[in-house]
Amino acid sequence: MKKITVEWFRCCKEGQTCSRRENNSRVIHKIMAIMKPALMNMKIDLEMKEVMLADDRLNLSNTVMINGRSVEEILGEEEPEKTSCPLCSGPAGKDAYCRTFVFRGSIVDSLCEEMLQEAILAEIGPLRLSGQDTTATACTCK
Repeated sequence: MKKITVEWFRCCKEGQTCSRRENNSRVIHKIMAIMKPALMNMKIDLEMKEVMLADDRLNLSNTVMINGRSVEEILGEEEPEKTSCPLCSGPAGKDAYCRTFVFRGSIVDSLCEEMLQEAILAEIGPLRLSGQDTTATACTCK
C-alpha cells in the first residue's frame, strides 16, 4: 500500500494559536476527512502528523509538507515569505515570523483547500485502474 504523509509544523503558546494556523487546521482536517476514505479505496494510506515546535524551531512554523517536501515544491511554486506573527513571538518580545504560502503565483497567509488537494494528488502521481495495460501507446476505442 502506498503511503502519503501530510506533516503540519506548528507552534502553540499557552494553548492559543494564531488565525493562520486555525485556518490551516480547519483546511487540513477537512481535506484529510474527504480524501482519506477515497484514497484508502485505491490502496493509498493518507496520514497526518501534527508536529508541535519548540521555541528554537519556530522558523518551521506553519509549514506543510507531504512525504518530506513542501506543498510549494510539489506544485512548482516559489518559496514562501515569512511575516511577523505576534502570538508566535517568543518570551521577552522576541519577534517570530510565520510562513505564508504561494499558490498559483499569489502569496496567501493560510493554506487553501485546493492547494492541499492538488499537492496530495501530485505526490501520488498518475493513477491507473487495476488491470490497466500500461504498454499500450494509443487508444484503440472506435
